Amino acid sequence: MYPLHLEKQEEDLYKKAFLQSAASFNRQVLKFLQQGTRVDSHNRVIRDADIFSWLNDLQNRTGGVSQEKLLAELLMNKKLLSAFSSSQVKRNIEAAVSSLAAGSPPSVAAVRPGAKDGISERLLEGIAKTGVQLITGLQKKHQDTVAQIVARGLASGKSNSQIAEEMNHVMNVGVGQAQFRGRDQASKFYSQVTKIRQSEAGFPGYIWRTLMDGRVRDRHAALEGKYFKWTNPPRSGTKGEFLHPGEDYNCRCYAEGSFGEEADREFEQTPLSGSGRGRSFGGDDTFDTLPDPRIKSMDAKIETMSKSSLSRQMKNFRDEFQDLNKSQRIEKLNALVKGADWDSQNY
Repeated sequence: MYPLHLEKQEEDLYKKAFLQSAASFNRQVLKFLQQGTRVDSHNRVIRDADIFSWLNDLQNRTGGVSQEKLLAELLMNKKLLSAFSSSQVKRNIEAAVSSLAAGSPPSVAAVRPGAKDGISERLLEGIAKTGVQLITGLQKKHQDTVAQIVARGLASGKSNSQIAEEMNHVMNVGVGQAQFRGRDQASKFYSQVTKIRQSEAGFPGYIWRTLMDGRVRDRHAALEGKYFKWTNPPRSGTKGEFLHPGEDYNCRCYAEGSFGEEADREFEQTPLSGSGRGRSFGGDDTFDTLPDPRIKSMDAKIETMSKSSLSRQMKNFRDEFQDLNKSQRIEKLNALVKGADWDSQNY
């Protein structure tokens, strides 16, 4: 399931923060233009030739939502997105356990419910700060564009109403850009935390899911229901990049944790970093890919195991599980979910 309501909330936060700043700036510029004698904040008369100095001073004095408040709101929404991701991965685990109880291949037993992940408060705060920087950049871009509109308008003899119309048009364009950035950052963040959690839970891959509405891209619609490994994303990007669900711009697709084609094979740990073919979101105006966290083992027992030892444990579990009837399998799974030792039950 994709958190459309939280994506919309992120979009609204970006829109609100940008619009308050841009509208305040436009009002002050228009008020300045309508003055019979233009003066600066120190009541000094300003000539048209000094307009840039006045605008620069205004830019330094103009603000919208305080950065502290904006950071707190963005951080809260990131926490909600993270919690939503956690709840969906738990559903994937429950579905996998139910499938196993019904007689599906037992490699799903690698999943250990209740695992801790590496989505720390500090990491979330860093991502929220990136959002504040994006919004601040949009605000600065708007102010620079308005300054150019005013300077050109005065030089060409345009009326105040003509200049104001251009300023409002630029503001509306900026609102659209802010909304785009909000949606994009929400989807990319959700994609990354889902990848981390599903990989930590033991899922080597996922089923590609779309919202199955008119906004789904044809390339993504063709991937609906197909299984992919986290180490091998499909060529799903708009420019042909190898991307997981949610990594392309404004992509609302999501990953449903699955063992897929790996269900008949011996369990292997899947590295979180991917194959290297996936896209890295960097730069001044995009969400950076979450760094691979130092995720702890799912419990103290697994934490002390080597990879080869864990593989042997899983193979022994598989061999034993195949000899059980359905009721015995369910009893075994209940012991597993409750945290009982895998070898403590005698059947």
